[in-house]
Amino acid sequence: MSNWPNERKFAVAIWALATGGYVLWQGIPFDRATQFLIIITAALAFSIGTTTRAIRVFADWVPFAILLYGYDYSRGAADTFGFKVRVEEIYNIELAWFGWLFEDKIPTVWLQQHLYDPNQIAWWESLVALVYVSHFVAPWAIVGILYVKNRELWAKFARRVITISFAALITYILIPAAPPWYAAREGLCEPVVRIATRG
Repeated sequence: MSNWPNERKFAVAIWALATGGYVLWQGIPFDRATQFLIIITAALAFSIGTTTRAIRVFADWVPFAILLYGYDYSRGAADTFGFKVRVEEIYNIELAWFGWLFEDKIPTVWLQQHLYDPNQIAWWESLVALVYVSHFVAPWAIVGILYVKNRELWAKFARRVITISFAALITYILIPAAPPWYAAREGLCEPVVRIATRG
């Protein structure tokens, strides 16, 4: 950082203050437009004073934006192609594999019955929320750091992230699997509360 040009130091400081202020004010963004805005502005700020031009930054990061939006619309694609959401099948698999361990219940139901208190947030729920939220932050932070530090390594890592994510997207379109709370909503099991971010 000490050998950075002053323009980059200033741009990165502005980006960090704006992003930090937004997160403190609004919380960690889960909407794709804000996530992409943060990613692209970070890439632009960190590229100041390097040989990477702004148009190159956009060309490098647009595939990630498409990927993020692809996740959001994959559920609709499953409907469009006529693939029905797998609710009962997934529930029955969980019950068959794990029911003997959890008093003939799926693990989510058993865990909530034994650990969830609607009137009090346990200390470990903060850890659970942190792990959950890290899924939305950590991969993009790693990709961003690699972009600034070593573009060649970034390109290798980025290709792998896009390939794995695309495979997951196609899998979900072909076999849309319902989570336990969806199965509960359909009346297959006891109620399930969505508590991932409660902590």
